[in-house]
Amino acid sequence: MIKSFISAGLISMILSTVANAEVVLIANSNLPTNSIDKTLAGNVFLGKAFALPDGTRLIPLERPKDEPIKAAFHESVTGKSIGQLNAYWSRLIFTGKNAPPNEVDDDEEVIELILANQNLIGYIDSASLSDGVKVVLTVGN
Repeated sequence: MIKSFISAGLISMILSTVANAEVVLIANSNLPTNSIDKTLAGNVFLGKAFALPDGTRLIPLERPKDEPIKAAFHESVTGKSIGQLNAYWSRLIFTGKNAPPNEVDDDEEVIELILANQNLIGYIDSASLSDGVKVVLTVGN
C-alpha cells in the first residue's frame, strides 16, 4: 500500500514537472531554417515527411516510451497519446511500411547527436538548451 502511494506520488510529481517544463524541438544551428511548423514536425516524427520544403533532409530523434517528455511532445505535436503512438508504429512495422525513429535516452544525448549532424532534430526540456543548437519549435507551456 505504501509502495503504491509512493509510486503514485512520484508519478504525479514527474508529470507535474513535465507539465511545467517548456518542451522545445531543436536542430543544429546550421540547419537552413529557423522554424519548423507543428504539422511538419508531427509528420516527420510519424514518418510521413522526411525533409524541409527546400529538400533538406530531417532525421528525428525519439525518446523512450516511458519518458514523460515523449508524452508531452506527441500529445501536442502529433495529437497522439503514447498508446496511440505505439499502435500506429506497430501497424506500420507489421505491414513493413516504416519503422519508428531511433530512440535517444536523454536531453544531453539529443544535443550531442544534433551537434554532430545538421539533419537531426529532437525534443528536449528548454532548461537543457546549449550552444550550437537552435529552437525551431516551442511545444509546451
